[in-house]
Order: sequence, then structure tokens, then C-alpha cells
Amino acid sequence: VKWLEMAGMRSIAIPHLASDELAEELFNQIDGLLLPGGGGQDVPPSMRRIWELAERTNNNENGGFFPIWGTCLGFEYLVTLASENTTILED
Repeated sequence: VKWLEMAGMRSIAIPHLASDELAEELFNQIDGLLLPGGGGQDVPPSMRRIWELAERTNNNENGGFFPIWGTCLGFEYLVTLASENTTILED
């Protein structure tokens, strides 16, 4: 996060267990999303809501653009959400 701030960006922490209303309120304050790595766990409910909102925003036909970067566990979240398959990463 510090390297984003060094580049002039502002970061906002989105709580894992944020309500849909809070996730939407925070989504309306950001213009991109960085999902860092961490300990393994299921995709948090707040991330599912952010993903739904980002999908609506990323409608290229309407000129929408919302960049998302996932590192390690964050990338696993993105794979799970994009595939709509919660077991895609299991052996």
C-alpha cells in the first residue's frame, strides 16, 4: 500500500465483513482496487459485492473502466469470482 501512496494514490481499507451498503459506499469513493496477498480463506462477502459493482462499471460499451489488481491470495479471489466457481482452485 505504501508504494501506491508514494505514487500519490490514496488507499482505503475495505473490511472483509463490511455490509453491502458499506461496500457500495466505499466503492463509490475509489477508482481502482488492489487485493493483496494474505492467509488463505474464502472470498469475503465485501469482495463479492465490490466485484458485482466493478462488473457493472467495467462495461466497455459504456466506456466504463475499473482496474483491479490481485496479488497471490488477491489473484485467487479474482479467479474464483470471475469463474463463478468456488472450487476452481481445489485439487
